[in-house]
Amino acid sequence: MAQLPPSPQKKTLTPPPARPKPLTPEMEAMLTEADKARLDMQVEAEIKAKQIFEAEQSYIADRRKKVAQERLPEEQLHSIFIDLPDEAPFIVLDGVRTFYPETEYKVTEGVRATLMEIMSRAWFNEECRLDETRGNLFRRTRNVQLGGKRNVRQYAGT
Repeated sequence: MAQLPPSPQKKTLTPPPARPKPLTPEMEAMLTEADKARLDMQVEAEIKAKQIFEAEQSYIADRRKKVAQERLPEEQLHSIFIDLPDEAPFIVLDGVRTFYPETEYKVTEGVRATLMEIMSRAWFNEECRLDETRGNLFRRTRNVQLGGKRNVRQYAGT
């Protein structure tokens, strides 16, 4: 007979720590000057420890990013200059607005490829808008074979 796995232990939830009551004049009168000085030092030590912890975490994240950029080819930074037609003053990519006049951007290879594609499409759109013959190519009905059997052909627009 197979044994059933042991039942999982039930986790007990601990309530969040209670908020301290607001300091009243009666409570403050109970504390001596030495108690206040000791508590002030304790608060300063807690705040300094929190700031040191946050600085350490920021340093670790920064170093992790730099090491990844050095070792992983897809994370290496490349320079790019944004060149857009007058109708497109900027590009917004991942919430970051990139302007084109004389600004060099350092971006990863994936972002660089995306920006190059956007610039290419912007210039193509500008050319289509200015070049009437090319612009009309996209507006007129073209004869496209939709389907057919054997030698029977069907065309759109006929």
